[in-house]
Amino acid sequence: MKQNKFILKKSAIAVALSSVAFVLGSYSCSQREPLSAVSSVSPSTSSKLLYTFKGNTTWVYAVALSPDGQYLASGNYNKVINIWHLPTKTLLHSIQAHNDAVKSLAFSPDSQKLVSGSWDNRVKIWNPATGKLLHTLAGHNADIDIVAISPDGKYLASGSADRSICIWNLSTGKHLRRLWDGEWVRSLAWSPDSQTLVSGNENGTIRVWNPNQGTVRQTLTGHQGSVRSLAFSPDAQTLASASTDKTIKLWDIATFQAKRTLQGHSRAIWSVAFSPDGRYLASGSYDTTLKLWQPSTGKLLANLTGHDKSVWSLVFSRDGQMLVSGSADETIRLWSMPIQ
Repeated sequence: MKQNKFILKKSAIAVALSSVAFVLGSYSCSQREPLSAVSSVSPSTSSKLLYTFKGNTTWVYAVALSPDGQYLASGNYNKVINIWHLPTKTLLHSIQAHNDAVKSLAFSPDSQKLVSGSWDNRVKIWNPATGKLLHTLAGHNADIDIVAISPDGKYLASGSADRSICIWNLSTGKHLRRLWDGEWVRSLAWSPDSQTLVSGNENGTIRVWNPNQGTVRQTLTGHQGSVRSLAFSPDAQTLASASTDKTIKLWDIATFQAKRTLQGHSRAIWSVAFSPDGRYLASGSYDTTLKLWQPSTGKLLANLTGHDKSVWSLVFSRDGQMLVSGSADETIRLWSMPIQ
């Protein structure tokens, strides 16, 4: 089950050289869903690179921005979390945080907590201002690939290769519930109202959960590869899923049907995020590029180039004026938004 992890660890040099079931049934992608390929009109490449952080010495698996705009955090292959004061670009803390790679990070809505998930099977909660550890959460017995905090700030979800999702009280660190997914949980996302949790799995399925009851509302199928990232649109009408099959699918939450498939990346897609106003969807890929899409039409708006290795993670600033990307090239890049 941990084969993918070992491949990553044992073939880091080769990679460098090659540059988020059972209640109401399953829904699959209709064969007639619109397929959005790269637009015949060349997409813009005019987004301005604002800044490049080079303080990391290994792959940057995760990036997170605090909602108050004060902190930028990175989770790295070398077990370290770096925390910068974003307005001044000053490194505040470099923490030897875990005993294995730091795979995922998330800030609380009030910016007072930073959560990390690692391949050492642990979730940790930190004070980003001081860099001090607040809680260590032990509930999984295999790699943790993803952590996600509910928008209301009450709950923390963690997904693992042990095929389960743990729900925790963010304030106290208390374990509340375990959801048995049945597959390696690669990605998670909360709905804007915090009432729905979705998980993306190694086998390409997506499960839609009622986290309070611990039940699956729907299972969505259609991807031909692992689902590595999930994101809800701000209006909660659309779910975006990114996969190693090189596609992004946009799902209608009202019908649980895939309404569009976006194609344009040439290799696996690791990360996807909506802008706060919902006008843009960003994706980061093994092909070293970031792409910006118009979710309402599926049109490719921009290719952002500059990274020279895989783009593992990305996040928009709360005001939508900036996009941040983390890469296997050991850098974090800040891009201006919106695209003109």
